Amino acid sequence: MNISSANQSMPGRGYLFRSGICSGLSVILLCFTVSVGHAQNCALHGYLTDAATQEPLVGASVYALETGRGVITNYAGYYSLSLPCRSQQQVVFHQIGFSPDTLTLALTRDSSCSVALQVLELAAVEVKAAKLQKRMPGQINMPVKTLARIPVMLGEPDLIKSLMLLPGFAPTTEGTAGLSVRGGSVDQNLITLDGSTIYNSGHLFGFISTFHPGVTKQVDTYKSFFPARYGGRLSSVIDVTMKDGDATALRREANLGLINSSLLLEGPLAENKGTFLLAGRFAHSGVLTLATLPRYLSGQNLLFAGLYDFNAKVTWKLKRDAKLSLSAFAGDDFWGSRARQSGAFSDALVNWGNRALGLRYMRPLGSRGFVSTRVNFNSFSSSLRASLRDASTNNIAARVKTKGAINEFGARHEYNWQLTQHRITLGLEGIYQSNNPIKTEITEEGEPAQRFDGGPTRSLQAAVYAEDTWSVSKAIDFTLGARFSTYYTTSLLFPALEPRAAAAWQRNKQTWQLSYSKMVQPLHRAVTQGGSNALFYEYWLPATAFTRPQVGSTFALRHARPWSGGQWSVEAFWRQMSNQVEQRDNTTLLGIGSMQNTWFQDVYVGGKGRAYGVELWLEKQIGKLNGWVAYTYSRSERQFLEINAGSWFPFDFDRPHDVELSLEYAWRKNWQFTANFVYQTGVPVNFPESYTRTIENRLRFVFTERNNGRLPDYHRLDLNVVYHFSTKRKGRDAKLVFGFYNVYGRANAVALNFGTQSITSRTSTDTALEVERLAIFQFVPALNYHISW
Repeated sequence: MNISSANQSMPGRGYLFRSGICSGLSVILLCFTVSVGHAQNCALHGYLTDAATQEPLVGASVYALETGRGVITNYAGYYSLSLPCRSQQQVVFHQIGFSPDTLTLALTRDSSCSVALQVLELAAVEVKAAKLQKRMPGQINMPVKTLARIPVMLGEPDLIKSLMLLPGFAPTTEGTAGLSVRGGSVDQNLITLDGSTIYNSGHLFGFISTFHPGVTKQVDTYKSFFPARYGGRLSSVIDVTMKDGDATALRREANLGLINSSLLLEGPLAENKGTFLLAGRFAHSGVLTLATLPRYLSGQNLLFAGLYDFNAKVTWKLKRDAKLSLSAFAGDDFWGSRARQSGAFSDALVNWGNRALGLRYMRPLGSRGFVSTRVNFNSFSSSLRASLRDASTNNIAARVKTKGAINEFGARHEYNWQLTQHRITLGLEGIYQSNNPIKTEITEEGEPAQRFDGGPTRSLQAAVYAEDTWSVSKAIDFTLGARFSTYYTTSLLFPALEPRAAAAWQRNKQTWQLSYSKMVQPLHRAVTQGGSNALFYEYWLPATAFTRPQVGSTFALRHARPWSGGQWSVEAFWRQMSNQVEQRDNTTLLGIGSMQNTWFQDVYVGGKGRAYGVELWLEKQIGKLNGWVAYTYSRSERQFLEINAGSWFPFDFDRPHDVELSLEYAWRKNWQFTANFVYQTGVPVNFPESYTRTIENRLRFVFTERNNGRLPDYHRLDLNVVYHFSTKRKGRDAKLVFGFYNVYGRANAVALNFGTQSITSRTSTDTALEVERLAIFQFVPALNYHISW
């Protein structure tokens, strides 16, 4: 029979417990089994769940103190741990944000044991990995309970913003939704939601993450060592798992704010056959862009934006402990600008959106194995509309419309086995992709429309992979893996072997970790900035015989140890890349000019890249005050024969210095104060060497080097105050959040405009270069009301 235990008395809500003997936090259990025992080792297997909702706990650790063996629960909350038979073992069950449970077990055969953990209410934030888990370099596992308590801007829990407070993660530029990991490009991050690829990681100028915090269960992030099951990107993997839904009762959650509002509904299906979850959000930019209205009246840009997203998931319980889940996501953004020019209005509107649908089947294989199969469909589309309108007649003088789309179908089948000292993973996957990056129509007054359509690139991607994590002893782990991938289009067949290797040594609470990973990415990204509108539009370019797949190798070394009630770590990394792509100077990829040309002629190819640096992390708790400091020194560079005479130059997201300071103070029971300070070196930009004037007496600036200057250094301070309380109606928990973004109102530049000014002296008049800084957001207040019942 199965035996379930919890470390504290459980709330009613239909949770069933069978026999067990409890003594404080230690429970002595004799677990019987239906499986065949092993001659020398027995398998302890089961599920870890949230005691309040029965939601499976992903990424939790199960660790035997005597043998030093440990495992981590998978996306179903399932674990299988091999232990010596006929011996008492103290097994620790732990998840960040939950109270750990220690059980004393005497196994005689393979045994089933499921444990429910209690949430640590209003506990200090834990971002560090669990002490008993031997994580690989660059690996971060973040449960939703921790995510909800990390101090981020505007007081709203946010996945991407939380990651940006950790070493190695940084935004691209303010006002954009991109994420740069260790100086990498936005396209080099593999971001998935229940296995489906998400191409846009943020909403609303990057102020809001694509991922609704109320539906997020677990976030697994890798930036050094990449498990063999992941492929297709060079810099990082951000694997997001959606909640299944509350299995005990119907629960509702609402959030009302000045910027965004949301609603969530979750609960059990009829006759306890499973769970469901529904959630939706919408937002507008009124508070964020209100400051641009006076500037628009004085002749500058007016900005506006909006978004919506929707999540749904249904999970069914099947026979033999199997589960079937269906998850869906849809999200859209729009971002617009109007600029006033002499006698004309310049308008631009950018739209982009993601759709994802996934079906996953999973079940245990005996007491030591687990199998899962998933099928996914996801799509990404974007469009840009720009026009020039006569202010007096309101007639359109010129108009450009462009759009791009990616559609993907994917499937993966994977087996996992837990042996005595080995954890083995075998799998295969395939992806069919259709990518049409650019389809453009240009209309000028009195002229027929010109159309440019490069057509879709259709590709097949297939991969097989294998990985073995070998626990050599209580202190040493090795992980060896390999992924063989093939990328095929009508113009290119690109097979690649991607080896992965890691070693971890832990003794006396000190940890040393070393890793190597090779990754292949059959995708590129280019960005066009829309002139006076200052809007960014991105293109996702497929790998072809001309733009070959990117290849990267990453080496990392990490050391971590406790420090006076806290902990610190240092990690060094080196990444080298080939087959990089850069957009040519003075091109837009819009097809403007010769409409017969393809986008291939607007990019440089065959470039090299390198990124290296050191990341420092210091975390400490003093009473009710908890905080951390993260510092990264890194460089990210590129080399092309056609750029800067073949010399290495700083990449667009090269930031030598990056500092994040986060503090949280829990005052009394209901009040929480948080503060974040960010300092970053300004990103590289192109500075003109000189200027000339055209026949029409217009300025033309001459750029001779790529990224030969930098924006001013970026820094800001955010403050949040959170008040937790219960409403008059029993069972309704609420909180009120006051947020202040960029408290001291620094005008952080996101771009530069160049012009000239005359300098007159007694003897002469000279002309000098004038530089105008463009800043979007300064001081932004926010107010949110959150209630759940």
